[in-house]
Amino acid sequence: MRPTTFVSSTQLTAMIPASDLVQAGIVAVTVFNPEPVGGLSNPLSFLVEPTTPTLTAINRPRLGVGGDSAMVTVTGTGFDSATVVRVNGNDRPTMFVSGTELMATLASEDLAVKGTITITTVNQGVASNGLTVEVIDRVTSVLATSYARGAVAPASILSSFAPRLANGVEINTVLPLPRVLIGTRIEVEDSKGDKRDQEFFFFAPGQANFHLDENTAPGPAFVTVYIGEEVVAVGDLQVERISPGLFTQNASGEGVPAGYALRFRDGALTAVPILEFNANTFRWVPIDIDMGPEGDLIILVLFGSGIRGVQGEVTAKLVKGETEFPLQVGYAGVAPGFIGLDQMNLIVPRSAIGAEEVTLVIDVEGKRLNAGNTMVLRIKKPVE
Repeated sequence: MRPTTFVSSTQLTAMIPASDLVQAGIVAVTVFNPEPVGGLSNPLSFLVEPTTPTLTAINRPRLGVGGDSAMVTVTGTGFDSATVVRVNGNDRPTMFVSGTELMATLASEDLAVKGTITITTVNQGVASNGLTVEVIDRVTSVLATSYARGAVAPASILSSFAPRLANGVEINTVLPLPRVLIGTRIEVEDSKGDKRDQEFFFFAPGQANFHLDENTAPGPAFVTVYIGEEVVAVGDLQVERISPGLFTQNASGEGVPAGYALRFRDGALTAVPILEFNANTFRWVPIDIDMGPEGDLIILVLFGSGIRGVQGEVTAKLVKGETEFPLQVGYAGVAPGFIGLDQMNLIVPRSAIGAEEVTLVIDVEGKRLNAGNTMVLRIKKPVE
């Protein structure tokens, strides 16, 4: 039933809602008079013609080559629940948001090679105009601690990789950190739509190390690399409150962690080395940590990034075969005086004396630091 106004015995007017006009096709209209003398009339029909959709913009005019998929937002007019987004004439999964907005998932084949793809929509056989998206080099941004892909945290240190990121090599030596280095800048648009240029530590043609702005909102983010005014690469980030990792001395995310130890004895602190450089293998290796006599306290001071936002439990242990030696976590947060660098202070239990080589395992709010890599230390045997 639809709202109806009686005009005369030969004329009625009725309000037809937009929901009746969503689908193109023939719509039947009947009239019903109350019984017992009334009843249902014969039907008459009218034609609902499909709306011609028009595209005005795509939120991502550039996408990175080689991606598994990509989500784009298409804006325009004349959309309805039957409107489908097409890429180079091929239908793609489409979500109807409103009469002026659609979201669509592009396939890996759409991003397989650099070049231009054409986005159109079709509404029950009626096609829209086309807009183009440029597929260019993809920039991949990862945790600088372990080079692992995954979520990143605000105020953390990231490394980005792409075929062309800069026209030279430059290591920054001044503070505050610059947001443009040798003509290159990296812009991150966060989930709230805020765009910020990032601060740089280092640039080379294929790599950049930068400090992700502490105000970056959690959620999906989009990265754009500019050399001058030219966009040379784009990519994606997933930003979370924490994304903890530890630096290792060999800059690989595994092996001996970057840091040192302190001995607390009789109210005084002295340094204790935990690693040395092996000239034969050209790698840093762990050396024996001397736990000292009863009463000495050994504190590991290790450095990482993505830790400072921690709000939950932090656990650490040394593992030797089936035996575990829990470490007391004294501190997990900002490393004072350093940009983007975080710090963990761990107290080594005396029960680990003589364990020799052990694996360091740390979890921050259930997230394993440097997951997939093995971090090692050595605990000296007692003198017999």
